[in-house]
Amino acid sequence: VVNTSANVVTEVNSSSGKIIRMFGGSKYEMNSPVAIVATMNNVWVANFGNNSVTEWGTGSRNSTVLQGSKYDFSSPQSMIYEDGMLWVANLHSSTITTISIATHKIRILHIASEGCLSPTALIFSNGTVWASCSESNSIIGISSTTYKVTSDIQGSDDKLDGPGPILLVGNHLWVANVASSSLSKFDVSGRSHVHLLCHFSDGFM
Repeated sequence: VVNTSANVVTEVNSSSGKIIRMFGGSKYEMNSPVAIVATMNNVWVANFGNNSVTEWGTGSRNSTVLQGSKYDFSSPQSMIYEDGMLWVANLHSSTITTISIATHKIRILHIASEGCLSPTALIFSNGTVWASCSESNSIIGISSTTYKVTSDIQGSDDKLDGPGPILLVGNHLWVANVASSSLSKFDVSGRSHVHLLCHFSDGFM
């Protein structure tokens, strides 16, 4: 669990709910941590405040801080791990950084030119990484093998308004619109339009 204001990550026993240990302080260089990804062997934490990602092994307290121009981290907002690749959404530079865990190869995806400004959330499904883009009111789908944009949902007419958290269930992509306090749904199989499901006036948010 990331504790943004305390600059700490807390490890909790999933069965008992008891705290196992806490990670923080200058050793881990956490600064406003906002996202966490864990595998059997590694943990990564995105630090919004100092444009970095902290990495450590699950059985170790030794950490590595990924930082610098080669990563192009710029207010990293969201992360996912899929098939040996770490994907990091950079809010302020409108880029996505991908890192191969095996080879450490880095790619910078400049998604602003693809109609995605200020990516805020990432999710993976069936070979596609979906990103919500809060400033451009859009959603894009990126191939996890070619790293090219394969889908582009521009939502001004479809009630996308500051899209944030996203969830994919089956063929339905659910989008929380932060600016309008609403929820939208998109059928990614048929590429149908986004449908506004509920709004603040309905008691949502």
